Amino acid sequence: MHFVHLDAVTEQTETEIQKNWGEVNIIVGTGNVFESDLEGFFGPLRHDDVFVFVTPGTTWAHVLAKIGPFRSVSDARKNGWNKPIKEGFTDQFKVGKARRKFITALNPTDQLETEAPGSGKRIQFLRAQPFKFQEDRSISKS
Repeated sequence: MHFVHLDAVTEQTETEIQKNWGEVNIIVGTGNVFESDLEGFFGPLRHDDVFVFVTPGTTWAHVLAKIGPFRSVSDARKNGWNKPIKEGFTDQFKVGKARRKFITALNPTDQLETEAPGSGKRIQFLRAQPFKFQEDRSISKS
């Protein structure tokens, strides 16, 4: 698996994304994700999966300009991507034509509440011991 912060995305990251058929997993924040979250949301995990961490408040325009579907932030904005990454889980979607990417995003919060379909109840996810993003661009337990 390849773990990288958006600010550190390089041509090597683009190569890793292409090896993974253009699939990219976006995670907002660097200290609020469990290993079980990765498997549960993005699984089954494969050795060629690419995870890009972004800081809270980053817009889709910045992400899409950096990982390739658009050549610049302004180009992404012109195409309607000047939107925040919604809280919760965003299922896989396709972006771009020539430089196509398949993106899945997770924007967890300390207390993420979502509606349980049809039950009228709310589900609450709490995080106790998250992973920490290390400078060596890997993930380890804190």
